[in-house]
Amino acid sequence: DVTGPKRNLPPRERIQQIVERWVRQVAEYPLEVGLLYRELVHLEGSAGEWARAVRHENVAQLRQIIHEGQATGEFRAGSVEVMVHQIMGTIAGLTDWYRPDGPIKLEEIVHEVTAWTMAALSGSAAAQEARSAAVTVDAKRAARAAARV
Repeated sequence: DVTGPKRNLPPRERIQQIVERWVRQVAEYPLEVGLLYRELVHLEGSAGEWARAVRHENVAQLRQIIHEGQATGEFRAGSVEVMVHQIMGTIAGLTDWYRPDGPIKLEEIVHEVTAWTMAALSGSAAAQEARSAAVTVDAKRAARAAARV
């Protein structure tokens, strides 16, 4: 869905609206969304071209908004590509486990996925600590690998 929120809204509000809308679309059309993002994008011909264009537009829209949010300080610094694909993967992954008749209701899913996304983009203290720990682990691994050479 490439139609998005109005560009005059702050990046934070635009991302919230997109995530909420996409989660609702997955809940309403789980089979179609699953096929689009997991199968159709790999097809040759017009169906594959269409699916790749939809995915490309969605990724481009998120990428642009996240860049804007980083520029204004609304979003933390970090890899825009990783952020975009984490958001896309989280939402597409709902097709694997969310069921309308299951124990978790749609409104709770919308709230949780949106809150998770906003926390990830905002860079809460806990998220910053986790990133710092990951960098430390990566540095230790690199040092061990260099010592073996």
